[in-house]
Amino acid sequence: MFFFLFSLIFSADFVPYVTSESLLLIPMNLTQISEIINEVQLLVVFIHHPFSQKSINARRNLMEAIPLFQNELIFTEVDARNATSLLDNLGVSAPHIMFYTNGTLWGHYYFPYSETALLYLLNMFANGPRPAISDRTSLYKSLGGSYFTMLYPLNDTINAQNLNRFASSHTGFIDLVPFSLSNNAGLDPNSYYLFRIEDLEMQKVDSNIASLVNATKPLFKRIAPEDFISNRKLTFAISEYSLTSKIVDVLEKVAISFPEIVVGFVDRALHDFVNFSVSGTIDEIPCISLMNTTARKYYQIPHELNDKLRNGDNSIFDDIKTFLTDLPDPISMSEPLPTKESGNDAQSQNTVKLVGLNHDDFILNHDFDSVVLYYSRNTPITHQFIRNFQATADLFATNNLLDRIKFGFINTTCNSANFPLMPVQPHIEIYPKNGNNWEYFGQANVNAITRFIKEHATEKVDIETPEATDKEDSTELLQIYSEIKSLNDAEKERAQIRLERLAGKLGVNLTDINQAIKNEF
Repeated sequence: MFFFLFSLIFSADFVPYVTSESLLLIPMNLTQISEIINEVQLLVVFIHHPFSQKSINARRNLMEAIPLFQNELIFTEVDARNATSLLDNLGVSAPHIMFYTNGTLWGHYYFPYSETALLYLLNMFANGPRPAISDRTSLYKSLGGSYFTMLYPLNDTINAQNLNRFASSHTGFIDLVPFSLSNNAGLDPNSYYLFRIEDLEMQKVDSNIASLVNATKPLFKRIAPEDFISNRKLTFAISEYSLTSKIVDVLEKVAISFPEIVVGFVDRALHDFVNFSVSGTIDEIPCISLMNTTARKYYQIPHELNDKLRNGDNSIFDDIKTFLTDLPDPISMSEPLPTKESGNDAQSQNTVKLVGLNHDDFILNHDFDSVVLYYSRNTPITHQFIRNFQATADLFATNNLLDRIKFGFINTTCNSANFPLMPVQPHIEIYPKNGNNWEYFGQANVNAITRFIKEHATEKVDIETPEATDKEDSTELLQIYSEIKSLNDAEKERAQIRLERLAGKLGVNLTDINQAIKNEF
């Protein structure tokens, strides 16, 4: 089913070029594997969906790694559609990788997407544990190649390997590094440790699966750009050049007490972005920021809080807790309203520049339907959307339709407003004057945007547009699937309606598609 959709997108006939490495990844089914499994000393089984983008990326990484281990390991691949019972019994999804030694399951893992982690895993299977670290230099060099690294005493290798394999089947690959008992790395010679790259935390753990798995879940995180479109509206962040023990203590306490809030730290790469998001109020590092990331509003942090943070005052958490429990009104951001002198920053005079001060009035106006383009980053795809959005507005102006359908655009980074939930940007939304708003999942071209408006406008739009091609419809269908998990209930319902229309046009069954891409998104 997924192949059918992709065949519509990539319809040209071609003969694939097969590399010599491809011959080293042997296609087999489970019956064939069962026949050879006892004859092979070290067998790798890669289970994947042939037309899933995640699996395609995983397979590419595996193909690049195979030549490094072709003398030690035998590699096979299995179509996940023919291994559903195995995956269900394990409670996992593809892409997945399994390891067998002389017919015995050595371990199985969600496929590691870090190329370094994949090499560590294959090397562990082929050659055993990595060399033991014995000093701080080798300790630091051993960390950071995987999301998680487990350190264990060298004399407990068998228990550590068993623990690692069982835990990794739940969490994804955990790198395994032994340390010598007479180490100079500051490690307790009788203890296990887990290092998390997410928050750069080294945590002592018990030598059991529950303790190890629980330690993989950080209380706070490194704030990333995607956190600014989080469903959880509040983001509490501390901007700092490097984490200190006191800042870690504050972040952990906030995360425990306010689980509904995104809690984390902002490293140097995002300092300017966060400062812009709080209207340039950061004047000294370290400092606290609190933002409503959905509406792009922020909260004025009392100077006393930041002073206590910088001075390492132990009472700061009590003050933060009081502040978060009784928040003041958030502060909205807005660019200046456009004037005749300032213009509207658009190449087309048929679009309106929206800012925080006029966005909500524009979309709630009952005299016309509103179509809005939301964008945040200055990227090639943003320019393409803006260019074609403006061309669509020009087309509607040519057909004398701007009196009942108006076009606006807004930079969501610079303005606070009643924004829709947008899993990705650029994003187009239509607000009919007498109905519910609708999300656009199509491509950045004039015909597709026009068809979208015609479908949802309050009044009939007499503009001739060509029917969408199967390629366009299948691309839009896949785009909806990639975003639907991030939508709220009302938006999912509207997306489902669109999915059913597209599936009907394509002559495909949604139930079959859902099964084909189960766990993909």
